[in-house]
Amino acid sequence: MPPRPACGRLLLDAEGNEWFNPIGKPPRRSAFTPGVGLLGEVDVPADLKVYEIGSDYVLGRWTDPTNVEYVRKYALFKH
Repeated sequence: MPPRPACGRLLLDAEGNEWFNPIGKPPRRSAFTPGVGLLGEVDVPADLKVYEIGSDYVLGRWTDPTNVEYVRKYALFKH
């Protein structure tokens, strides 16, 4: 299996790919697939707590400056 960067939280998307947030790069997520390696990287808002990654979206919680929480969904485009 290819080496992976030091990372924090790990999520699996709807297609079984592994998403890491590399340590030292807080808004960036890196996607890996078993046996292939790095698929790509995505920058997400640093203050977004990601809960789910679908085949074409990222879903998470964002908190505004007054501590009001919102659910946010961002489109995910693959090339």
